[in-house]
Amino acid sequence: MPPIYSQLQLLGEPTRVRLLRLTEAEELTVNELTQITQLPQPTISRHLKQLHTHQWINRRKDGNSTKIRMATELSQPCAELWSLVRDNPESTQQFDEDARRMRSVISERAFDPKAQFGRLAHSWDAIRSDLFGTQFLLPAILSLLPKEWHIADLGCGTGETTAKIASSFERVFAIDREEAMIDAAKARLQAHSNVSIHQADLSALPLEDGAIDAAYCILVLHHIRSLKPVFLEIERVLKPGGRVVIVDMQAHTRRDYRFAMGHAHLGFSQRDLADQTTLKIVRYIPLKPDSGATGPELFLAVLEKS
Repeated sequence: MPPIYSQLQLLGEPTRVRLLRLTEAEELTVNELTQITQLPQPTISRHLKQLHTHQWINRRKDGNSTKIRMATELSQPCAELWSLVRDNPESTQQFDEDARRMRSVISERAFDPKAQFGRLAHSWDAIRSDLFGTQFLLPAILSLLPKEWHIADLGCGTGETTAKIASSFERVFAIDREEAMIDAAKARLQAHSNVSIHQADLSALPLEDGAIDAAYCILVLHHIRSLKPVFLEIERVLKPGGRVVIVDMQAHTRRDYRFAMGHAHLGFSQRDLADQTTLKIVRYIPLKPDSGATGPELFLAVLEKS
């Protein structure tokens, strides 16, 4: 018997059509299908087995139960056949009755947090990002720090990081030596009245002694040939007990970076940093590489003024 005749015979049974229409609309358990159709469970199970054998439905384990859903990818002949059967007036009338009971059954489902989060654990990060994005993470972390702090973004570039933290502090100084970067930062940060933007070299910061509570320097130091004057300036503008957070490349051997990208340093070890400054290194942490990153691995360092 050609396969299409098998499908015709399969859909010639009204119960199987009812089950397909229900599971096309909603993912349901065998017990829920039994309640909705008001047929014995063995009858439901027998018809589901035939539908599964002919690849009309998919099954998914969910804790102690099995969820049934109509297959979403059908061959063209089966899809055309299903379109004729599902739109038949008799099928539509029966489905209207079943749909009312289905809505009632679904409304009575007990929410089981343990089962729900157990099922979603592997994809929870993606679900949360899709729903809420990631913009809330940095403000949540920064809220642990005093709002009245004055912060410096050393080597601010286009002001991307400055824009993310500006609302968390009383005053932010964005400083970069390159005119093009400063122009881009001004355009990006114009809505933040508490941000001051300065074009200056990091070895000659336009700040008074002890003007800032903390600073950060993100992927900047490897561009600066002479680092000791920069660290002296950072120490000068920090308040006692103030800290600077540095993110940069760990020591590496990619010498072509000197010529292709103008890097003055091939990354830094903790010892390399200690040789350049009298600030106390209170933390040096190798960072886990981003899965899509192609450059050298990074580190995070926290240095403190005594």
